[in-house]
Amino acid sequence: YLGNDHAIDQDHFDRMEVSADIHGENGIGQVIIPAATRQVETTSGIDFIIESTQKYGKDLLVIATGPMTDLALVLQKYPAFKDEIGQVVIMGGALTVRGNVSPYAEANINQDPLAAKILFESGTPVIMIGLDVTMKTPIGLTDTQKWRDTQTFVGEKYADIVDYYIHIYDKYSPYLHGGSLHDPAAVCAAIHPEWFTFLPMHLTCETEGPSRGRTIGRLEDLRKEKPNVKVAIDIEADKVSHDICSSLENWFKESK
Repeated sequence: YLGNDHAIDQDHFDRMEVSADIHGENGIGQVIIPAATRQVETTSGIDFIIESTQKYGKDLLVIATGPMTDLALVLQKYPAFKDEIGQVVIMGGALTVRGNVSPYAEANINQDPLAAKILFESGTPVIMIGLDVTMKTPIGLTDTQKWRDTQTFVGEKYADIVDYYIHIYDKYSPYLHGGSLHDPAAVCAAIHPEWFTFLPMHLTCETEGPSRGRTIGRLEDLRKEKPNVKVAIDIEADKVSHDICSSLENWFKESK
């Protein structure tokens, strides 16, 4: 399902050079894979989320690993989403660490800060898995070699894609000795929240100025506002990394 093709207050999404550098010009490490044969659904991504919420209610969990644009548009079109959804887990933001596209902003939030602000302040149950914890979840070439050793097409292609990411990542964060499992950590948090430490707080997002895209949590606001987001501030990184890498390895084996 196609989501919105531009940020809420702009007519586009920014193509940042750092993103093209880390993920390749084609978004998957310059690896060539066959084009999908399945056609794109005619329903919009926004309407699909609304229909799914109406169908599944509290059983529905949404994991957002990009800009929060679609969720903000869902809230504008269907305000009951905030009360009917079970949980939203996002990969985005940076509370106690610097951003990765500016000193303040993380990439996903930076693409549409207004959408993040709308989501945070809406009353929707949100868990934020930001750079505070995702930078602690490493993946290295020994992990991807296990995928390649499955001798499956999908395992080898995944390994090629992530190897590109790991090698480029060394340029940006050489002290990590590998890449970081950003989006997969958000998926893991949805399945194993017990591996994370959360701090409930009143969270918002800067939408203008040099600190645009900065996620700001204020504990002092709790005197007059309820916590609106559970922010991950610590992680059992070894468990998360092992779970993600081994789950993919087993999936690749089953794809034979």
